[in-house]
Amino acid sequence: MVTQRAFTNYWRDSDYVLGKIQLNVWMGLMNGLTFLQLSNDLTDSRGRMFSIFIGVITGPVLSLQIEPRFILLRDQFLARENESRVYHWSVFTVTALLVEIPFTLLGGLIYWVLWYYMVGYFTISTRAGYAFLMYELYSLFVASIAQLTAALFPTVLAAQVATGFVWLVINTFNG
Repeated sequence: MVTQRAFTNYWRDSDYVLGKIQLNVWMGLMNGLTFLQLSNDLTDSRGRMFSIFIGVITGPVLSLQIEPRFILLRDQFLARENESRVYHWSVFTVTALLVEIPFTLLGGLIYWVLWYYMVGYFTISTRAGYAFLMYELYSLFVASIAQLTAALFPTVLAAQVATGFVWLVINTFNG
């Protein structure tokens, strides 16, 4: 019931969902058109690697979009349901994660399609499928880190200031 209500809340506020999709479209186009149809020689392999790096640093931008939405839902939970003890906070947390998954996967799909084929990566199904799986998992990671950061801070501003540090740490220690 709580998950259904959260999905209804997202459906009624289509600006968030459309903004998330639009952000993925523009970032995918920017990355794909910047490195349009690279060849397989050594010089262009550096461009391919940098294009992957650009795909990785899109995480903070997506995080900044997710955090205000989570804090709004959390504030609604604290004002309404928490005081009346209708359901436990863990139900809210699981619902917030579940409702974000389809929109995150859709955004990841849009970004990946625009980026992967425009850059000219291998179209062999095993390689393309692996790259798709890795980007979708990365999209889910970004959404979960954004919600974790938002859950730790009381305001949107505090969460977004901390996001810079969180992503600095993540990108510094990333393989």
